Amino acid sequence: MYPHEKKTLFLDPLGEGKGKTKVCLQSTRAFMRMKGCKVSRWTCSTLPHNRQQDSTSCGVLALKFETSQKAVHELRLDIATSLLRESDDLSRLCFYCGMEEQDEEHWICCDICQQWYHHQCVQRPPVDQPYLCPGCT
Repeated sequence: MYPHEKKTLFLDPLGEGKGKTKVCLQSTRAFMRMKGCKVSRWTCSTLPHNRQQDSTSCGVLALKFETSQKAVHELRLDIATSLLRESDDLSRLCFYCGMEEQDEEHWICCDICQQWYHHQCVQRPPVDQPYLCPGCT
């Protein structure tokens, strides 16, 4: 929002249609009206920007619009690295229920993703056979 210029800039990683831009303008005008501003000449526009190419990049695109797919990929990698570096140690938590258990012999590891689960959380599969978790089956 640019109150002094009486305009809103609307950027949507999935694309801005006329309907979405109109809703943005109406919402902005209602908000500014509540603040006591005159809104008769208020406008809503957009700028050229990258569009989301998959179902997972919306957060990165919403945080920072980049000019290339490479830049978006690098930003995603940077965010993931920061999250992993700053997160708590989750290695002692069951990937299914998120709880910790004291008795180590009641755990089972997925042979594909290497995530650990409480044996009882994944319906006690045979321990003498390869195990694939619900996410990898």
